[in-house]
Amino acid sequence: IILGKFLSMMIFALLVVGIFVVYVIYCLFVVENFDVCYILTGILGIYLLICTYASIGLFMSTISSYQIIAAVGTFVLLTFLNFVNGIWQDIDFVRDITWWLALSGRSDTFVNGLICSEDFIYFLLVITLFLMFAIIKLKAVRQKSSWTVTWGKYIGVFVLAALLGYISSRPKMMFYYDVTETKMNTLTENSQEIMAKMKGGLTI
Repeated sequence: IILGKFLSMMIFALLVVGIFVVYVIYCLFVVENFDVCYILTGILGIYLLICTYASIGLFMSTISSYQIIAAVGTFVLLTFLNFVNGIWQDIDFVRDITWWLALSGRSDTFVNGLICSEDFIYFLLVITLFLMFAIIKLKAVRQKSSWTVTWGKYIGVFVLAALLGYISSRPKMMFYYDVTETKMNTLTENSQEIMAKMKGGLTI
C-alpha cells in the first residue's frame, strides 16, 4: 500500500517536472550552445526534493486520518528539517549529524550543475527512512504491537539511516561530478594539472 502510494506520487512528480523538460527540448533547437546537462541536473534535484516531500507527507498521513492534522504535522517536520542544522553546533559529532539531517540547500547543488554523492544519498536515505516509518506505523496498527517494539523499530531504522548518512558525508567518501560545460563548479583541467605538479600540502 505504502509503496503503491509513493509510486503514484513519483509518477505525478515526474509529470510535474516533465513540463520543464518540454522547455529544455524547445531550447535545444533555438538556443545556441545550450548547456542541457546543467538544466537536466537542476530538474533532477527538484524531482528528488518533491519525492522527499512526498515521503514525509505520506508518513504523516499514517499518523492521523485527519488531513489538516497530517498537513500541519508535515509542515512542522519540514520546518524542523530545514532548521535542524543550527542545533548543538558546538559538539563536533552532533554537528555532523544535524548538518546532515538538514534538508535546506540539498537541491541547490543540483540546480548549480553539480552532482554530489552526499546530497544524492541523502535524498535516497530520507525517502527510504520515512517510507519505512510509514510501514512500521501501519504494521503496528494491524498487528497491535506494543509501543516499546514499535519505537524500537523507529529508533533502529533512524540510527541505521543516520549512520549511513554520516559515513556518506565524510570528505573521503564524497564524490562530485560537474555537469556544466565550463566546469564552473570545479577546477579546470589546466588547474588540475598544475595542482598535480605541486609538492606538499595545500590549504584553500
